[in-house]
Amino acid sequence: MFFPNEMKRITVVSHKIHLQEAVKALYDAGVLHLKEYVPSEGDHYPIGTPMENAEKISELLLMLNSIKTQVDLKAVTKTKAEFDLERHENLLRNFQADVNRINEGIKQAEDALKAGERRREILEFHLKAGVQKFDALKGYDSLDVLNGYVPDIDVLKVRMANVEHELMAGVEKMAGGFPVIIFVKKSDMETARHALASAEFTRVDVDMDWRTATPQEESAIFTKERNALVKKADDLRKELADLTKAKGGEILGTEDALTTEIRKSEAPLKFAVSNHSFMIQGWVPKGKESSLEQKLASITDNMYFSAEDVGEDEPAPIQLKNKGPVKPFEFFLRLYSLPSYKEMDPTFLIFLTYPIIFGIMMGDIGYGLVLFLGFAFIKYKMKKMRSVASVLMISSLFSILFGFVFGEFFGFEAIGGITLHPMIARAEGLNAMLPVSLMIGLVHLNLGITTGLINELREHKLRHAMGKASWFILEAGGILYLMSTFLKMETGVDPNLSLGIFLVGVVLLTIGESYRGLIEIPALASNVLSYARIAALGLAGVQLALVINGMADGMFHAGGMFMVMGVALLFAGHAVNMLLALMGSFLQSLRLHYVEMFSKFYHGDGEPYKPFGS
Repeated sequence: MFFPNEMKRITVVSHKIHLQEAVKALYDAGVLHLKEYVPSEGDHYPIGTPMENAEKISELLLMLNSIKTQVDLKAVTKTKAEFDLERHENLLRNFQADVNRINEGIKQAEDALKAGERRREILEFHLKAGVQKFDALKGYDSLDVLNGYVPDIDVLKVRMANVEHELMAGVEKMAGGFPVIIFVKKSDMETARHALASAEFTRVDVDMDWRTATPQEESAIFTKERNALVKKADDLRKELADLTKAKGGEILGTEDALTTEIRKSEAPLKFAVSNHSFMIQGWVPKGKESSLEQKLASITDNMYFSAEDVGEDEPAPIQLKNKGPVKPFEFFLRLYSLPSYKEMDPTFLIFLTYPIIFGIMMGDIGYGLVLFLGFAFIKYKMKKMRSVASVLMISSLFSILFGFVFGEFFGFEAIGGITLHPMIARAEGLNAMLPVSLMIGLVHLNLGITTGLINELREHKLRHAMGKASWFILEAGGILYLMSTFLKMETGVDPNLSLGIFLVGVVLLTIGESYRGLIEIPALASNVLSYARIAALGLAGVQLALVINGMADGMFHAGGMFMVMGVALLFAGHAVNMLLALMGSFLQSLRLHYVEMFSKFYHGDGEPYKPFGS
């Protein structure tokens, strides 16, 4: 819990003919985190090359990804498939061909339907305009036939009064206006154009190859053809759905088999491989090296295997080992950075302190209850949010706890007529909570310093360990001196002795951490003052809650509709205040850990343990 799992550095060397079997054994074992081999000048081992069929497998995976963009495989149950390259290729190529054929048919039907839309609009125009036969619209030598829309037929008649013409007009307004067909002598077209323009006439191009005599007959043919196209598209979509259902599970199983095989095939890119031998290096958690050795020994007796302790400054992957309610708090480390291999895992510290600081900032029974239930629902419904939801559920419980300490329930000082008796009345101002916040900061920072001291001792860096320990001496002397001289408090320690203790701490800090330690002395005061945000954020939240309650109370006393408005104000106001408090408490608590406490001990940059084959 307090430190990552101990790792063993593994080295495997054998003849090149056993490489493929060794890769399979390592993949099946699923415990070795591979170390990428980087040749240096003078090395006799070059980097390995992908195994046979890697290029073909990559090609099939690209084809499979293309297939997944064309069909929906989300609802399909995966079928396990053993690796068989020829079978996988035949399956994917045949499936791709069927999918392409069906999609091409769907596209053709949809394109035909889109093209038919223009035909449908023109047919509708003629039907609404009252055309009985198409022959009436063509075959004139001396007449022009104008088809179009106007916003007002009466205005059109007035504008065309001085032009000899015949008019067919619909009585039902369409999207473009009233449909009209105008017969005008070709000799009068210039005058007609001016008149039509003033009537806001919009011409429609109706040049079509009519196959029938009447719009009604043509419409019936069109409807029949359109229904046939719709049916064809629907049948093809059903065929695609049936094909996906029949073959989808095997496709997903093939994807897993190909993904597994490509990982194996490309593994030699991380190995050192010569013409005759290969070398594999990596790490396994302590205790699993024996089973790995036995698995590799079953391939051949001619295989070198060594398991060594990780070197002093050697980087190794990190496998955290937190369990139960502590594990969700790993979320904060994965969001920030995993500890380095030799560092203490601060997850348990965050588990202890984060909910407390969050709870003090939020500090309201009502808000805590609502958030607890809300995050419980999120945890149940959204698997990807379970870690952060668990963290905030625990933090919400502390909000409820500190709500009793502060005597706050949605800003009120009573629950259902039961008066709450606050231990700390933070609503009275900063003075009530500021000393508590600064004390929390001092304790929190010293937890970080203590963790840093443990890290230095584990790495046998005694001088740096002395520098960490000197902070306690420095703080003790400084606090005693301030209490006796500035605060005039009776400490029982002579001020000069307190000052001497402080100076001893400064000297030891300088020896242990050089000039960087001296720079950190004023930074410590800044770090402590940063915790004043605990009091400030809590005060802002409770004051806003009091304002909301006061405004609502005034509306209740006014009566009538104001009572309804008062209820709405309570719901909306507290919802907004709760969300603001949630964001503030979440982010500011996180900041106090990342920026203030972590700066006292944390290096991070750990590489997560990702075993080959898992």
